[in-house]
Amino acid sequence: MGDDKLKYVLLISYVSAVMCHSWLTCTDYLEENGEYWNKNICRAWPRHAHRFAHRDGQHGSDTGFDVNNPPSHAPCRTSRDDSSYDSLHPMAVYFPGQRIVITHPTKNHVVDVRCTNKYIPDNGNFIYVGPRNGNDDPSLSVFKQNLVVDLGVSPFGHHISNQMTMTYPKPGFQNAPKFCENPDKALGTYAFNLPSDFQPGRYTFLWAWYFNGKNDLYTGCWEADVVASRADRDHILRQRKQSTSDPVNIAGDNRVPVAPTQPVPPTEQINGGWGSWSSYTHCSKPCGGQQTRTRNCDNPVPQNGGRFCKGNNQNQRACNTHSCTSGNNDNNDRFDDLKATYTAKWNSGFNGRILIPAKKPSRPWVIVLEFPCVPDSFNTWHANDVTPQSDRSKGKFTLKQSGWQLEKPDIGFSVNYPWNNRCKNKSANDIKVSVVYS
Repeated sequence: MGDDKLKYVLLISYVSAVMCHSWLTCTDYLEENGEYWNKNICRAWPRHAHRFAHRDGQHGSDTGFDVNNPPSHAPCRTSRDDSSYDSLHPMAVYFPGQRIVITHPTKNHVVDVRCTNKYIPDNGNFIYVGPRNGNDDPSLSVFKQNLVVDLGVSPFGHHISNQMTMTYPKPGFQNAPKFCENPDKALGTYAFNLPSDFQPGRYTFLWAWYFNGKNDLYTGCWEADVVASRADRDHILRQRKQSTSDPVNIAGDNRVPVAPTQPVPPTEQINGGWGSWSSYTHCSKPCGGQQTRTRNCDNPVPQNGGRFCKGNNQNQRACNTHSCTSGNNDNNDRFDDLKATYTAKWNSGFNGRILIPAKKPSRPWVIVLEFPCVPDSFNTWHANDVTPQSDRSKGKFTLKQSGWQLEKPDIGFSVNYPWNNRCKNKSANDIKVSVVYS
């Protein structure tokens, strides 16, 4: 493949990746610039981790913990509840000046030409703090009045070298040295020093990550008791039977970021612009169907920290709007005709979604996905993975919605294939989606 053609493919990979997500998994980790997740060196956990990021769960498995563009009056995924911390997921305890490492899963959002490309954005990473000894979450605007640290941004775009994409540590979100070993669930870390003038008390901290631009915000919240001295903190940790050690810097003496700085941008920021709409797809059903068309943010591609396009990259319209001649009051003819589509694609895998009709069948049901090849990893959100072990080795996965998941309009999933797998070139139409009733 020639250089120009390769650049074109990488651009398409980037502009298609308009959906993303991540969340915090540890709020006091004992490895700075760590390579692999280890629950045994996590001393403290984010709010409601026992529900969404359990220490015995798989790091990076999506349980609905991420929150995108939260309302200003409710900037956290869940309301504050200090009783949600337990012996397995304790609240953080810090002292002024402490070196703090927090962690998150990468969820495929890292620039590294060995397994992705140069164009995956990172537009801001910040830690804010609420009032001392407050009882409830403040608004997002109040959090933003109290910046703890600017964690910088990871370099991305056509102007950076291939070597820069493969060099760690990095500032910002993409500091994940072993990203290419498991792009979906690899460990990412931030590190910072708690300011030395922090007064003792209980605080709520807020992590803010801007992905595509300043209008694409993800947040995570946690509580911490700040005590007067290291000795006070160590006393509490010993009571918990936890280590009192400082984080070990896996990368050596080059701490990133102590005083974070942004990479020097090229001369001009270029904001993205939408390209032309594609043709509509064939009608999805013989009656009561939908057609879909898509567009890419490639006219031009955002560069040098420019804004990603506003609006949707997908548009739908009704087709074959005549009545369906079915006597089945469950409307199962509509529900049975489900399809998978890609929402993001990279060299070794993709994110996908299945649109779910608002009207659900009255009898119990599950969705079965069958991939043309057996993936290395599979992850889902807005549904529970209830796959029998014998089916996983066949590339067959069973998904079941329950509780709050039934209110979601779709089921999302992420797949990674081995590097030499022929399935990386397959289309979404090669994924078989079926509904099984019991």
